[in-house]
Amino acid sequence: YFGDKTYIDGITVILMPDEKTRLTAFKQKQIAIMFTDDMIAGQYTGNNSVKLQQYSTMYYDFLGFNFNNSTLANAEVRKIIAHAIDKKKIIEDIYYGYGKIADTMIHPNSFLYSSSAASYDYDLGLAKGLLSKVEGNLSFRLLVNEENKERVEMADMIKKTLDSIGMTITIDKVNYETYVDKITKKDFDILLGGWHLQNNQDISFVFSSANIYEGQNYISYKSDAMDQKLLGAYGQIGETKIMTGFEELQEFLGNELPYISIAFRENVGYLNTDKLGGELSPVEHNHFNGIENIYVKK
Repeated sequence: YFGDKTYIDGITVILMPDEKTRLTAFKQKQIAIMFTDDMIAGQYTGNNSVKLQQYSTMYYDFLGFNFNNSTLANAEVRKIIAHAIDKKKIIEDIYYGYGKIADTMIHPNSFLYSSSAASYDYDLGLAKGLLSKVEGNLSFRLLVNEENKERVEMADMIKKTLDSIGMTITIDKVNYETYVDKITKKDFDILLGGWHLQNNQDISFVFSSANIYEGQNYISYKSDAMDQKLLGAYGQIGETKIMTGFEELQEFLGNELPYISIAFRENVGYLNTDKLGGELSPVEHNHFNGIENIYVKK
């Protein structure tokens, strides 16, 4: 550290054997700062002894569709489902408010994000009316891994709304090993999943036709137009061309909806204010950013 003299002289790091022990240690005030991916912020809301430090992440949640299912391969059906997803309620009730609504796989904080991409407002009346004109099997399996409490709650919420507009959703809740196996074997209709995306915003690994059989295009989405849009975004040199490429890619994603983007999660740092004063400025790859502004209370 090369800035001005800090308020504290040193930091003691305590290694914990598991997440449960760490959460307990913080609750018992054995440690003063904690970061966790667990959605526990609701436990500390209104607690004056704990300061919550919110920060953006590249953890992205989505609905994916098996394009081997002829009904779901219809973009109009996917758009109907998009109108039945209450992203705001998901963030409020399941993420405790710690998330940003996602319209595409490009983070809304990124300079590459385009606000011109199509978005789909939550409107059950519209969704129900549009669905009444659709022919085909409207019974779908929604795959989710049972260890992820938030995703299971999300699946229940999505099932309720899709059932209400005339679909029949069966939640296929399985352990993580089975979940991965089913995804690999394309044994699902709708997939509730997530990615930890890279800061370079490269999403070709999930949508490129070349990645269907040996890559991570698990939804079997094949589109020459998409391949060209990916090349237009990631194969350019120069800021203007790159920006144009990303804008066109996001517009295409908004119209095609191979995924329904739900949210980018926000994580939380926890500070014991009985012991510490000041504020951190955490970012995903540097939780202790701003540590020079923290001081120990006497």
